[in-house]
Amino acid sequence: MSNDMRKRVERFRNKAKDIKWPENIVDFESSNFCVSGIKPLDEAIDEIQSAFVWCWSMKDHLKKSLYENNKNISRKEFNKCFENEINSYKELTLCADIANSEKHQGLDQKPRSGSVVTLDMSHLIKISKSTISQIHRIDGRYFFTPKSNEAVKLTANIINDKNEIVADAFNCIDKSLEAWELITSKYSGT
Repeated sequence: MSNDMRKRVERFRNKAKDIKWPENIVDFESSNFCVSGIKPLDEAIDEIQSAFVWCWSMKDHLKKSLYENNKNISRKEFNKCFENEINSYKELTLCADIANSEKHQGLDQKPRSGSVVTLDMSHLIKISKSTISQIHRIDGRYFFTPKSNEAVKLTANIINDKNEIVADAFNCIDKSLEAWELITSKYSGT
């Protein structure tokens, strides 16, 4: 065995034994990150899930109040027309599936949108000298202090069971609210 090979093996063994991570290198695969001044992701997830649940809850309120304006047809016929109207808006069907999945820990019936969908949210952090003012490593966690909120972006997508993006979650809520307005004006005659 050559002496050079032996020394190389010993160097790699010693390197492997040293579990301390070199300074100024961020291990993105196995580290935890905290970004100062940015709402934790789990809180943002709770809030957007609640927005979907409340947006979909408008259905029951509208169905009841709008029927009062349309008593010239039976409740059964009104409900059928109302549900068909909802199904004509893609965003409302996605809103229904997200909201009902959150409320009931999944869907017991066929998805209204035709696909099994879930929310997929993440923070995207731009790390560079121009976006981050400080980085600290404490107890295996990295603490970032961004220079401005522009360094962090929240992405919120609705994805299907193939992991394909179906819609932007914030846009879906906006479009769902617009759909409720259109349905309200149609059934209230305004």
